[in-house]
Amino acid sequence: MFSSFWALQIFFAKLGFNAGASVLPFQLLINIVALLVLAIVLLPSVRNHFQQLFNRQKPLFWKIYLANGIQSGIGTSLAMIGIALTDAINAGFLVKFTAVTTILFASVMLKERLSTLKLITVILMLIGVYLLTTRGEVLIPRPGDLFLIAACVCWSLGSVLVR
Repeated sequence: MFSSFWALQIFFAKLGFNAGASVLPFQLLINIVALLVLAIVLLPSVRNHFQQLFNRQKPLFWKIYLANGIQSGIGTSLAMIGIALTDAINAGFLVKFTAVTTILFASVMLKERLSTLKLITVILMLIGVYLLTTRGEVLIPRPGDLFLIAACVCWSLGSVLVR
């Protein structure tokens, strides 16, 4: 379901950009809508947990806040810029690069075991990302692809920091 909704987000974002939407106002609107939906749907059920975390463990709260700022704030903003500057097909594939960067960050920062299967997956994904971003012809990726790769790094780093 997550991948399906992510694909829909990319599709509708690309439709918006093709229709003339500007990146930053579009991103701001997406964030406001997401915050409103979460406030209505999620906040009533987790309010007590949130208050306990904030009141009892302020340093942990701010660390989680920072990690989510990297992941959601910077990562999603970079992704929207990337989607605006590249093809929807490229964006749909490149966001999957998050799996590669997450595996690498988890291995380095959390000392998680890097199995042979994970290593093969990382190598194949890196080859795929290279071929997609360069179209197998040149060594210079397009700007939108670079923004999406940077977004993947932010998403992965945020996830690993939350862990």
